[in-house]
Amino acid sequence: MNLVAADNEWFAIQTRVSSEKIAECSLQQLGSETMLPLLRRDPKSWRTRRNPTKALFPGYLFASLNLATQLRAAAHAHGVVRVVSAGERPLPVAPPIIESLRTRMDASGCVALDAETFRRGEIVRISAGPFEGWHGVFDGRLGDTERLVILLETLHQGRLIVDAEWVERYTAA
Repeated sequence: MNLVAADNEWFAIQTRVSSEKIAECSLQQLGSETMLPLLRRDPKSWRTRRNPTKALFPGYLFASLNLATQLRAAAHAHGVVRVVSAGERPLPVAPPIIESLRTRMDASGCVALDAETFRRGEIVRISAGPFEGWHGVFDGRLGDTERLVILLETLHQGRLIVDAEWVERYTAA
């Protein structure tokens, strides 16, 4: 069911630190439709046990607002810092962006992100972890798709298995 009235527009709402869900509830109580895209945490992380999801855009959510009747109340809702604006003018979020996020969200609000794909032989950079800053050659993915095999020249053609989130394309500066 779409609760958005014809004269409503979607806006990005900045929230207090780690208060996205509080702000979402406050805005919903004002009658606004909200969208808080979430991301599943790494299942091996110790934080996952306490909170298995986090905001896809930390400190932000989206709300459908009628500027004439809801802007002031939304800007002062519990957990809200501000409606993202250019000066005094709130900046609406383009409907295709909202729809794109919606189509990627599952029933629990989590967004499915496409994993970075590399070609065998492509030069990559390790962006986190104990080998941060090292360059290597992408050799392949392991079966779980969460780990990649990187060949490192530094280790005399050594094979290194790293978390997929720690690897990015190498672009020479």
